[in-house]
Amino acid sequence: MDVNSSNCAICSRPLTADAAVTDDHGRPVHEKCYAFLVKMKGGKADDAHAVRCPYCVEDKKFKLMTAPADGELFLCPTCGHAAMPGQPSYRCNCSRCAALA
Repeated sequence: MDVNSSNCAICSRPLTADAAVTDDHGRPVHEKCYAFLVKMKGGKADDAHAVRCPYCVEDKKFKLMTAPADGELFLCPTCGHAAMPGQPSYRCNCSRCAALA
């Protein structure tokens, strides 16, 4: 795995050698991103368990949301929807969520 030229399969941010691991599918990921997904789902962290935007679609699936290496706040790069799976009381204030309120 060449971490100098790859991005995290979970958050899409560049990888550094000290933070890189591979997931169950052999894809390069940040160790913190992978650990967060495993913790949130209580099992394997794979694409089926990724955090997705409820509004945007890409390749016939809801669009993957990106997260910083700490995995706390997930953002949709298209519409700006935000989610914090670890904080159940968090409420997004993007324009689409505000329209539903």
